[in-house]
Amino acid sequence: MGPIVAIFSFVCSIGNVPLAAVLWNGGISFGGVISFIFADLLIIPILNIYRKYYGSRMTLTLLGTFYAAMVTAGYLVELLFGTADLIPTQRSTKVMETGIS
Repeated sequence: MGPIVAIFSFVCSIGNVPLAAVLWNGGISFGGVISFIFADLLIIPILNIYRKYYGSRMTLTLLGTFYAAMVTAGYLVELLFGTADLIPTQRSTKVMETGIS
């Protein structure tokens, strides 16, 4: 679910990190969070740029390759970190109030 959500909810590369923290706090798996963070390569504006420069066929190839890499990385991180018992057990994200003062 992480990569698909990121394609439609892109803020900026660093903007994905707070969204990933919210997803983590909401119960998404650790590997899913990693995939979500990697998903900033597959946002619609970048896919449109790929299409303009490389054509539709290459864009679909890049989309498939990047998506497969994200999913694979998420699963590997989940398996390796889970096996090594490195996945955090606490899910406490604190949302700070922001505003101009």
